[in-house]
Amino acid sequence: IGSQELQRYAKLSGFDGDDDDWAEEYEDLCAEQGWNKEQGLSRAEFSVLMNDDAMGADEELKAILMELRMPQKRTMAHMSQWAGKSRVRREVEEMPRDELINEAFTSLDVLRKNLLGSREFRRYAELTGYDGGDEFWDEQYQELCEDYGWTPDVGVNKEQFIDFIGDESNSTDEELRELVSELRLRQDVAARRFRSAVLRIM
Repeated sequence: IGSQELQRYAKLSGFDGDDDDWAEEYEDLCAEQGWNKEQGLSRAEFSVLMNDDAMGADEELKAILMELRMPQKRTMAHMSQWAGKSRVRREVEEMPRDELINEAFTSLDVLRKNLLGSREFRRYAELTGYDGGDEFWDEQYQELCEDYGWTPDVGVNKEQFIDFIGDESNSTDEELRELVSELRLRQDVAARRFRSAVLRIM
């Protein structure tokens, strides 16, 4: 463990000096402890240092260990998320337009009624660029129902959804791929959370 690595530990332990302060501190420590400042600490020397009560109680060391592990956990989570996105993107890349529309409708139809109500259709809208508030959405949804002949209290069935998407004027193939990819990723996250909750109960 060289100067940089030990400086990281020192900062987690409360050292708040700058790099120049640390350089001086590290040199003093090496002189006091008999460490080779060019080579750094061996595992045995670091163990001796950790066993010194002056270096902190066990709880403090556990807190430091948790902090050291967090970047690794965040990196692994990021890598897993990136891999998931890449996998989903490959899966939808070659899907024809009609399959993309069908999967989008099925994923949005969370109540499995073969209908998209205002809430479900808003989810589609938000995933394709809508960023208005609740009040404006109610107005927007009513206008869509009037324009396309939908019944607001009933919702949009699959045939109406297909007619709405129609050609690429409302959603291009690329936008549909992005939509289906995002819906799949959200379903994956929801499934993982559900499994974690079940495991905690068991």
